[in-house]
Amino acid sequence: MPAAPAGRVVTTGSFLAKSADLALDDLPFTRGYWPKAAYARSKLAQVLSLSDSTAGCGRQACPR
Repeated sequence: MPAAPAGRVVTTGSFLAKSADLALDDLPFTRGYWPKAAYARSKLAQVLSLSDSTAGCGRQACPR
């Protein structure tokens, strides 16, 4: 598949990400598992990773 001239990164979010805490000391939920909390953490992690990968790009295309 040929590369697109201007690719995009798309992620889906959730309002639950706003209520999540990313407990880096307990990523596998060893202190108790709650499905809603796991979903919220996964959405927060997506937002943070996308935010980090596009930092400094503004409205301009990010360098490859």
